[in-house]
Amino acid sequence: MSSYFYDKSANCGECLQPCRKKWKLVLGDELELDKDCLEINHNVMGESHLLSPRDICMVEHLPELIESRVDAFKIEGRSRAADYVATVTRVYREAIEAYLNDEWSVNPEWLRELRKVYNRGFDTGFYFKSPYKTSEYNQSTHTKKDIGTVTNYYSKVSAAELKLYDDLALDDELIIIGPTTGVIIQRIESMQINKLNVSQAFKGESVAIQVKDKVRRNDIVYKRIKKKQF
Repeated sequence: MSSYFYDKSANCGECLQPCRKKWKLVLGDELELDKDCLEINHNVMGESHLLSPRDICMVEHLPELIESRVDAFKIEGRSRAADYVATVTRVYREAIEAYLNDEWSVNPEWLRELRKVYNRGFDTGFYFKSPYKTSEYNQSTHTKKDIGTVTNYYSKVSAAELKLYDDLALDDELIIIGPTTGVIIQRIESMQINKLNVSQAFKGESVAIQVKDKVRRNDIVYKRIKKKQF
């Protein structure tokens, strides 16, 4: 559609997302609106986001998928942030391993984690029925804020020194991203300034924190913040 309307091909990474615009469904006199279509959108005759279904989320139904003899799962990652890719692949990996180890039980934490990153709400798509809701906007429960960079890493004590652009406190959730580091998501369990334990650090300060994996100089540090509406 993007190629046809705007000469911008999605296959070349140039999609202008016409599917996210409002559309009006016009029916001829001889056509009838079927029940499924009515369920998809109650305002189907007026302008609405007819082509914008919620994101497919099948983490709760992995046993059915695996038992249907699916060979591989593909998780959408193109044009998504690194923390989105890291979170979604980690959650699905945990779910798959739970099933393969005969420990299957839907973990509520999986959906909580998935809701923290970019999403337009969740649905099961056409797996069980027609999509029943549409969505035009990001419904993630959290956002991330650039709050600093890594200036040093001390391998012997697994600690990173951060230069802060914003305030930081114990139990804040951090996302550290770098081209070699990849993505590290963790809560702050300890902080030091000048070798003294602190519970809070402020914009402009340098602070050392314990990290669970190796980080590198110039990695970007984000703070994950819960959105007020949630």
